[in-house]
Amino acid sequence: MKWFITGEPASGKTTLVFLITERLKELGIKVDGIITKELREGGERIGFQIIDIKTKNKGILASKKLKINGPRLGKYVINLEDIRYVAVEALNRALNEAEIIVCDEIGTMELFSEDFRKIVEKILKSEKPLLAVLHRKHLNYYDIASSNKKLINLTRDNWGQVLNSLGEEILKYFETQKQFLKK
Repeated sequence: MKWFITGEPASGKTTLVFLITERLKELGIKVDGIITKELREGGERIGFQIIDIKTKNKGILASKKLKINGPRLGKYVINLEDIRYVAVEALNRALNEAEIIVCDEIGTMELFSEDFRKIVEKILKSEKPLLAVLHRKHLNYYDIASSNKKLINLTRDNWGQVLNSLGEEILKYFETQKQFLKK
């Protein structure tokens, strides 16, 4: 099963994924992948950080302050090296070792990396469960209209309800899988 969360900026997508990830880990489910967080300075967003869920390694996804050559998106410079060495490595490992892969987020900045695109395509073709944030700009890029994929549009109004219902749905998925394997 693949769960995709989309929504407007500041709707709480990363927080939701982080809380579900932590709950799954508490229950002994092997979760791996990446979380992306804003970098702020003096109340202003200056970039984004990639965090490897398992190792806690961190990298800069993009920043207004990076002094490297890289693709640009608006005021941000994209850090292809950190995408490769933090995000792609974590997602590759997750594909091989985790019970569920977390990818926050599949978005324009991340997709500048060919390596990132390739691992996401591998994950989407796999049978491995995925919890991902999908940037609204890329909804048509991935075929999410199949029976094993679900798209959730997150808003500030439905945030609490989605946290509870999606968390329960993922847990039921794992309970069903364990029961199936016992037979």
